[in-house]
Amino acid sequence: MLAGSPAQAGWTTYSAADNGASTSGPFPNTAAAEADFLSAAAAYGSTRTQTFETMPYSFGSWPSGQAVSLGGGTYLTISGAATWELTGVNNTPVYLNLAGFNVTPDGSKYLSVAGNNFDVMTLTFSFDAPINSFGMDITGIQTQFAESNLVFSYNDGTARTQSLSTNSSGGVNFVGFVDSNQVSSVSITYASWDYWGIDNIVYNASSNAPEAGGAVPEPASMALISAGLMGLGLIRRRKAAYRTG
Repeated sequence: MLAGSPAQAGWTTYSAADNGASTSGPFPNTAAAEADFLSAAAAYGSTRTQTFETMPYSFGSWPSGQAVSLGGGTYLTISGAATWELTGVNNTPVYLNLAGFNVTPDGSKYLSVAGNNFDVMTLTFSFDAPINSFGMDITGIQTQFAESNLVFSYNDGTARTQSLSTNSSGGVNFVGFVDSNQVSSVSITYASWDYWGIDNIVYNASSNAPEAGGAVPEPASMALISAGLMGLGLIRRRKAAYRTG
């Protein structure tokens, strides 16, 4: 499914889904939506893309409630009901296309995010300089693990929301907006027990800073290995429970 909303006072939204697409693609619907988004965003200057490839591995160690630099004057704060041992920059899809995975060509990393007990988790992206466009690929979201749709919220002088329906079989979604009025932050809320991913965040460039920040704490290697193994076991048990329950 591919969609671009009609402009409303200079505000246009974009969304598409490749339901059930494998981790290696192809992703024709999301690629087409992103191309339309990028074409519209170009009217407001250059864009930058955060692929997470240069950010440090932090699976199981993302700090709760703290702003983490994504580079370029952009920050992400994750708060609320997250499963923290399954949250952070990861380089391995742990449950094929039914959980988060990388979609960057020739890349491996993505931001892994996991809900907890169907309660609300919030991801807030904030910017040193206001932006006119924002979009991303979302991977692995599934209806059976969702209490609600993902909801994007921002304010360009008017409170705006975009609701992204979950897929029945994982795969990839693209969601984004282009706005003639600027915004300073974008929030995502999602009530779920889902394990999903974010990749290729695109927005108007706010500075010439390096692609990725280094604000995520890096624990010792043994702690990272332990967190990864714990997370792998947890997500497999969770998925298996839902398939047999």
